[in-house]
Amino acid sequence: MSISNILNTSKQALMSHQSAIDTTSNNISNMNTEGYTRRLTNFEQGLSINNVNSNISDETLSRVRDSFIEKQYIRQNSYASKYEMDETISQQIEDILGEPGNSGLTNSLSAFWESWSDLANDPESQSVRTVVKDKAKALSRTFNRIYSDFNQLRDSIKEDVSRKVNSVNQKLEQLNKINKQLNTTKTDDLLDQRDMVLNDLSELINIETSINDDGKISVYSSGQILVSENQVQKLNVQTEQQNNNSSLKITAGDNEYNIQIKAGEIGSLLDINNENIPNYIDQLNTLASNLTQEVNDVHSSGYNLDDVSGINFFKDDISSAGEMDVNELIKSDPGLIAASDKMGESGNNNIAQAINDLQNENIIQGVAPSDFYNSLVTEIGSKVQESSYLRTSQEKVVQTLQNQRDSASGISLDEEMINLTKYEQGYHAAAKVVNTVNEMMSTVINLI
Repeated sequence: MSISNILNTSKQALMSHQSAIDTTSNNISNMNTEGYTRRLTNFEQGLSINNVNSNISDETLSRVRDSFIEKQYIRQNSYASKYEMDETISQQIEDILGEPGNSGLTNSLSAFWESWSDLANDPESQSVRTVVKDKAKALSRTFNRIYSDFNQLRDSIKEDVSRKVNSVNQKLEQLNKINKQLNTTKTDDLLDQRDMVLNDLSELINIETSINDDGKISVYSSGQILVSENQVQKLNVQTEQQNNNSSLKITAGDNEYNIQIKAGEIGSLLDINNENIPNYIDQLNTLASNLTQEVNDVHSSGYNLDDVSGINFFKDDISSAGEMDVNELIKSDPGLIAASDKMGESGNNNIAQAINDLQNENIIQGVAPSDFYNSLVTEIGSKVQESSYLRTSQEKVVQTLQNQRDSASGISLDEEMINLTKYEQGYHAAAKVVNTVNEMMSTVINLI
């Protein structure tokens, strides 16, 4: 090998190891930087033109990534965010019921039935009738509050969905901008930024990704493309009326392709708003409408202290818990409350006792009122426990993937220090070759 080839090889070695030292130092300085991916200098060995010896011909700087783990992380991260949101909203729903507690429907129902029992024990008492009226008003207000709180929660969810969809659109624009930047330059910092955006996006909706040969990324959700090349399709929130129920749906682009968001925070909010809360409201309405109808049927057949009959205790034709209220006539005059089933028998308590007995009769879809309501409370409580369990389990899955990702892309100070020592030794070895050649050339020149 000629002296010029030796010097050229040494020069390449010096440059390669200097690059490796700089890369390793950069890794160490960014070990706590969020979203930073470990860089690695790859030395490629090839034969020289004269095939005399092998030499370092090139070095490339690359991010250390495992694409399979990255895709798994993005997918599982979406479900972790969904379950976390499920748990948060389910706990809010549980708080609305207020069970167990004085503000809950169980306590109000119990007080209502007890007041009728007291009236059955003293059917001629005006003061007990006032208590019956007050307990009925308290029961109605409890139904009204729960109904109102459910709908207020839905309004809050709708606003939250709109905000999160706007956030999704901003991130889609960021990805589109990065794709455009990749037309002119491709830097590791730019790719790190892209990965961070994808992680944030996966917390909001379920996404799939693919990377083209030119490095540009395409993003899909439930099969619908959202970002590709230099194009982006933004999401829209629409309200849809179905069976007197207002539900939310997500569409994409000007053509308004319907997207089934199955995971992420938005997926959770859509499920709870469109399915869970309407189901809970329907059960609450069923309880309110059937209970008031049954009480009215019994009460209207009885006689009050003035031997007047045919008066409903609650308002007529109550179809929802939000409408439940005591008849205005009885509000004004509790003496209109009937306790007797026969005219002229003010001491008769059959009607009061019959209404009290309704609490144990299967008048709400084949079960007693308390059992029907307890079923609703149990359903919501089970949802809280289920979402909590799923969140905990999914967090473990995500943490495992995060550990696997860190093992490849994360920075280990010990490993970087070992590499730094190795590259420094390589640099000194290459420098020693240069010095040796320089000394040889000086010796040869002096001999001449």
